[in-house]
Amino acid sequence: LLQGQGGDELFWGYEQLRAAFIETSNKKLLRENPFSQILKQTFTLGLPKNFSSAELKTWARDFGGVRSGLRDVRRRVKNPERMIFYDLSPDFAQASNAPASLYDPKFVEQIEVDDAYSLFNFFDNFNSVETDLTKLICATYLRENGIAQGDRLGMASSVEMRLPLVDYQFVETIIGLRKTRSDTHLAPKQWLKDAVKDVLPASILNRPKRGFAPPTRIWHDALFARYGDSLRDGFLVKSGILSSDGANKLAEGEFPANTISPLSFKALVLEQWCRQMLKIC
Repeated sequence: LLQGQGGDELFWGYEQLRAAFIETSNKKLLRENPFSQILKQTFTLGLPKNFSSAELKTWARDFGGVRSGLRDVRRRVKNPERMIFYDLSPDFAQASNAPASLYDPKFVEQIEVDDAYSLFNFFDNFNSVETDLTKLICATYLRENGIAQGDRLGMASSVEMRLPLVDYQFVETIIGLRKTRSDTHLAPKQWLKDAVKDVLPASILNRPKRGFAPPTRIWHDALFARYGDSLRDGFLVKSGILSSDGANKLAEGEFPANTISPLSFKALVLEQWCRQMLKIC
């Protein structure tokens, strides 16, 4: 079975990755020429998306983009050595902004908050926003999520799975091209489509992107209905990781908007994993 892992990571298939490119590029410009860029990035006025009363009010409260522009500049100036990457993910932001009261006080003392961002701290050695972001997405999401899950699912189903888009020679070719020419202005996967346009029909090449839409919220609610109470005074509380109040809050199964794998679910998975490991040990 051939799987397409690597296509989105290598060819700008994720909107979040494109947003990280824009944000990091603006951050680079601020580092190189702070005075002119602060003015330019703050006072770039924009038009409202539409002329409904609600949109016009939002646009007016934002002073035509000045207020949000100033907020963006403040974020880009902060931690100049850090690329903008996973911090655009709602899941990462929720975990990063979680109140310390969720955790045991002694555990909080051991947490180095900046460690979560350490993967992005190589701006000083940075050469190209495009290639560095490609490196990050391949070293993090692709390796720990896409490839790992594909391998486990294939083996669990007794299926030999191959990932042609992560062949090292193929990846080296893409990176080599990207070092000499930018493709961030092109449509997602444009290089890939151009390379196979004489092989695949237009109906395949131009098919709209379709994501996976499992009923995660239904699954989430069912899991917490059955197992959520295991967080209350569970292993994570007794081990001094979660506070009692924090565990009770997470046991309710909070699922903030836009998140895919909320903190409550991560805590429940860790709780159940620890319990299973205790049985084995």
